[in-house]
This record gives sequence, structure tokens and C-alpha cells, in this order.
Amino acid sequence: MRRIAFLLIGGMTFVTAVHGQGTVGFELLRMESTARGAAAMGTLVAVPGEIDAMHTNPATLGDVENRWVSLTYLKHVLDFNSGTIGYAQPVRNWGTMGARITYFDYGSFDEATPQGQFTGRTFGANDILLAVSFARQLGSVFRLGGSLNYIRSQIDHYSASAVGVDLGFQARTKADIRGIREVILGGAAYNLGTSTKAYLNEKDDLPMGIRGGISAPLEYLPLTVMLQVTKWIDQDVQFALGGEFTPADMLRIRVAYSTEGHDQHLDTNKDALAGASAGFGVLYGKYRFDYALSSMGELGLLNRFTISGFF
Repeated sequence: MRRIAFLLIGGMTFVTAVHGQGTVGFELLRMESTARGAAAMGTLVAVPGEIDAMHTNPATLGDVENRWVSLTYLKHVLDFNSGTIGYAQPVRNWGTMGARITYFDYGSFDEATPQGQFTGRTFGANDILLAVSFARQLGSVFRLGGSLNYIRSQIDHYSASAVGVDLGFQARTKADIRGIREVILGGAAYNLGTSTKAYLNEKDDLPMGIRGGISAPLEYLPLTVMLQVTKWIDQDVQFALGGEFTPADMLRIRVAYSTEGHDQHLDTNKDALAGASAGFGVLYGKYRFDYALSSMGELGLLNRFTISGFF
């Protein structure tokens, strides 16, 4: 299984690095970094005041009122694992600062010659992402935010790196629609930057993209409905619909579906689940535990766990 993973990930990375001028790399830049974000499938772009949405839309930090710390663990397919640490702190009369570090470990792989003969040596691969964010309220309606990202990817003793910027906004408006308390609009542009180092000869492009969304807390139900549309430079337009249900003050239940799952279809009976996600959150005092289960169809299930708290 590890050898198959190497062919899919390590081998493809080297092939595109050598031959694929203009190819898109640094996939970690568009991976959801928290359990709540994964359960919502990116629809947090229009949800305010959440450290969990800092990756999806840095403008969400504009409504953060306390210092927050967030720790996330991701159990990916095979023996891939990832962890994220996030922090946010309001700065009086200025705005809110945030930072996060994400590390992704691809495990170990068996080295092989170009002829396919295994040498008996193993090597590793990993990515690390460092991001610093800032957001500010502009009156009672608008929030603007931005993030500066640095990413470094390594396969054995080869490495590549890039820097980029994310920009986002949110706007809160009163709804004139019966049954809806308010409407929040959000949008973001991702990975506006450049590669600073190539694995070998050709530098990969960053996965630039844009995303817009809307969230609406309902008036007569403890439910927030979220809708978003995303366009990455190398992919078709994707749509996602999510909902967060609050049956009790200490409990959140989340479900979402993204058409991104269409790209994961392999003509098996698990195709129907690709792109679906679900999760929950439990609040206890100043702390919250979140869990998300995301389906990649036949490729497998992703489990994310997040512990966060404010002080």
C-alpha cells in the first residue's frame, strides 16, 4: 500500500516538477485545517467570529472577542497524519491577530530505481504551513482580513517552497425574509503568490482560487444554513451546502455536501458518499471539542479532532 501511495503522490510530484511547467502544487494550502471547517466543507466562509474559519476566510477573525487556542489532529488515509495549532488574539482599537501552523506527514516510502527495483532504503515526505492573519471590523457591517502564508514541502532530501496571500471579507445584514434572523455574506481569494523554490527544475504554481458564500441563522429553528461556491484555478466550479444545528446550548451537529466529491468517483458503490461530511461539537465552559468525518468515497474516510478554548 505504501508503494502505491508513493506512485500516486511522490512519483506524480516529481514528474510534474520536471515536466509540468505551470502545474499546480502545494495541496496543503487548500486543505481544511480544523474539524468544524471540515464538517462544513468550506461553507464557513460566511460564518463570523470563529478561529476555526481562519483558513477559510481570515475576515472571520474580525468578530473574535477573546484569545483563542485551537489544536487539531487529522487521521488521513493510509498512514498520513496531520496536526494544526491555531491562535487568535484581539488587539485593542486595532483588530484581531491570528496565527497557525499545520504539519502534514506522508509517512515512509520504499525507494525504487527508475526501473522499478526497490533498493531497501526508505524515506519520508512532509509539508509544513505557517500563516499569520489579521482582521478588522469596519463599522457594524463589514469585516476585512488577510493572511500571509509560507509553505515548505519536502520529499526525501528534495524540497520546494512558496509564499502567498489570502484576502477575505464578510458583511452582516438584516434580512427582510420571514424566518431568517440575518444574512451574512462572505468571500475570499486564496494563494495569491509565487513559488520560491522548486523540487528540481520547474516551480509549481500555487493553487489560487476564489470562494463566495452566504450563511443564514433561522429565526424559528436552532439552525444555520450555509451555501458556498468555489473556483480553483485547476478545477471546475464547486458548490457546497452545509448546516449547523444547535439542539442544546452545549451541542452542535453539522452536515455538509460538496460537489468536489464528483472528482473522487471511481465507479464503486461508495461514490455516493464522496464529498459528504458530518460532525459535532461539544461545549463545556470555555472549551469546545469538535469532530468531523469526511468521505472521499472509495479512497477512504478522514477523521479530524479539534480541541479549542478561549481565555
